[in-house]
Amino acid sequence: MFLACAACDKSLNYDSKRCSACKVRYCSKECHDTTLKCRRLYAKSLYLADAASQDDVAKATTILEDVARTARRRASCECADRIHTSLAEAHEKLASLQRTRRRSTRTQAALEAAVLAM
Repeated sequence: MFLACAACDKSLNYDSKRCSACKVRYCSKECHDTTLKCRRLYAKSLYLADAASQDDVAKATTILEDVARTARRRASCECADRIHTSLAEAHEKLASLQRTRRRSTRTQAALEAAVLAM
């Protein structure tokens, strides 16, 4: 695994704690990509579940928006396209759930009005 300083991109030993050139704590490019992938997969598991509630899908959308913002800042992010695709899917599912909820609320109100009119 290649480790590089986040500040100066200098190669580091696997067991080094700080960069010898700029004295910044090391951070590898791979760890950032892995974190973004894991967060995308977590959000995807939230909104793709069959029993996903509107709150779950809203939480997944929030996570994916944050991940997409981070991926846009990092030019070297390999999974940016997949993140944006997942974000679009989550937005579609959230909109679908909101439309379904509105319809069911209207239907419920109509049923209650019909019962009261009887």
